[in-house]
Amino acid sequence: MKKRFINSFLLVLFVAASAFMISRMKKPGNKNETVYKELLPRKTPLAYAAEWAAVKNNVDVLIRKIDENPSDIKSLLALTAQYIQEGRNTGNFNYYNEAALKCINAVLEKDAKRKSFFVGQFGFISMVFLITIAAVVLLLLLLKRMK
Repeated sequence: MKKRFINSFLLVLFVAASAFMISRMKKPGNKNETVYKELLPRKTPLAYAAEWAAVKNNVDVLIRKIDENPSDIKSLLALTAQYIQEGRNTGNFNYYNEAALKCINAVLEKDAKRKSFFVGQFGFISMVFLITIAAVVLLLLLLKRMK
């Protein structure tokens, strides 16, 4: 009786973990959206500053590099730094902080997919699922030995 209860419990636990894993899978989204925003035109005397042309040119070059190679992490980080600096220069923190965060999220997503098995489509949940499977297998082995 006790053995049947434990087996049933382990089966329910395994099914629940599987259902949880499947429900938390990331749905494929729109992969064609850009990870960058254009620079806003300056409307104050800052527009006539000599560095504005250099900043605009630098951002255009970085955007072109990202369009050619979307997995270029260095260019995304450089573009993030440009957004932060432009936010400081113009005072338009809402727009440029959002743009910088969008770039940083893209960098973290690309870097995580490249470096870790557990951070992919499933994220941390896959590790929990694997640990659950290992626990079920160990419990089944212990039950066989108790026989």
